[in-house]
Amino acid sequence: MKQWSLWAFLFLGSVLLTACGGGSDSSSSETGELQLMLTDAEEDFLTYQVTLQQVQLERRDGTTVNVLPQATEVDFVQYQDLNEVFAVMSIPAGRYESVTLSMDYTDAEIVIQDDTGTSYMADVVDGDGQPVTTLDVDLDLGDGDTINIRPGRLARLTLDLDLAASNHIVSFEPALVEVEPFIMGRAIVDEDREHRVRGLLKRVDEAGSSISLNVRPLRLRRGGFGDFTFQVDNDTLYEIDGTEYSGDTGLSAMAALATDTPVVAFGEYDARLDGQIASHVIAGSSVAWSGKDVLKGVVRARSGNTLTIGGAVVEPDDQAAAFLTEITLVVGSETPVTGYRLGDATIDNLSVGQRILALGQFSSDQFENDQFDATDGLVRMKLNRIVGQVNAPMPLALDLAWINRRPAARYDFAGTGMSDVEDADPA
Repeated sequence: MKQWSLWAFLFLGSVLLTACGGGSDSSSSETGELQLMLTDAEEDFLTYQVTLQQVQLERRDGTTVNVLPQATEVDFVQYQDLNEVFAVMSIPAGRYESVTLSMDYTDAEIVIQDDTGTSYMADVVDGDGQPVTTLDVDLDLGDGDTINIRPGRLARLTLDLDLAASNHIVSFEPALVEVEPFIMGRAIVDEDREHRVRGLLKRVDEAGSSISLNVRPLRLRRGGFGDFTFQVDNDTLYEIDGTEYSGDTGLSAMAALATDTPVVAFGEYDARLDGQIASHVIAGSSVAWSGKDVLKGVVRARSGNTLTIGGAVVEPDDQAAAFLTEITLVVGSETPVTGYRLGDATIDNLSVGQRILALGQFSSDQFENDQFDATDGLVRMKLNRIVGQVNAPMPLALDLAWINRRPAARYDFAGTGMSDVEDADPA
């Protein structure tokens, strides 16, 4: 059987808010602030959604602290190539020596694909072939990687929830995945990944070029996940209520928004600032959980304003996400289309192979094809990834194999050219 793997990473860091004082291992009234981040880097699974019940730290004196405010459904595949600020929590000062992740697979949605790109909804079993319900994954931190929470000092921990060695496809028909996860940890910051923070607008400091949020990870609307402040600069790009801005103009538009407006920011960790500088800020009705249904996937075919989206994840407003092998996306001539960079997208650019995120209305009928209507919503074009074997380096030429984690043969390029002979050809 082919070995399939999933890597998930958690970043844990503390930012201390209290003044000078000791960080003893005994009981203390002092607290520090712990920042929890989540990330993933995986291409084989189409969906790996489980419920993360707890992230529990144990102090040297036996005190335990759950730094996850509430049980949360997490699709690790959606976290490829980025870290997400998951929570910023105050916890008792002291030295923490172990971490336990509690995961619930009872209602897990795990979708795998074979070499031809055919997808399967898989059941999860343990090494004895029995169904998996809940799993606790333990990590004892070494002396050099203990988390020392104390006033006036910054502590960080990267947790690598490594499923690569223990997620194994037993079979495709029936679709079974054997899982036995474990984690590794090291006290560093991953500066090479993009960082994301989601939440509700708290305040905008135009003079200080910063934006503060009440953190809301995933698409959660409730819960106390703490506050987070990030910096912006003249190169920061904004998409607010479907309109694109940049620099000071965008920051002024952010300052005009009401408190609790949904915001998502992407950027890099800056060691000089010991924080995040946002390269992109999305706000208002442009945010994927601002009141509309959400569709994520890749365009497999297009005919006029009707697009076929494959490997789709649908997130109905304020409901759990669901995977669909294929869904029809309808756009209108006035549907706003934005891109990764300012002004680089129009509705004509929604072509085969493009990875998208759409906001609109989802409708499902057991006797008809599922449909997602974005005529009154918007579509955002995402960065794409292709995989192939290099034939020539300058200019770069590939034998194309995969487009956005799916075999090139799975796409229908009819209509992508001015005529049949001019249609795009993956060969």
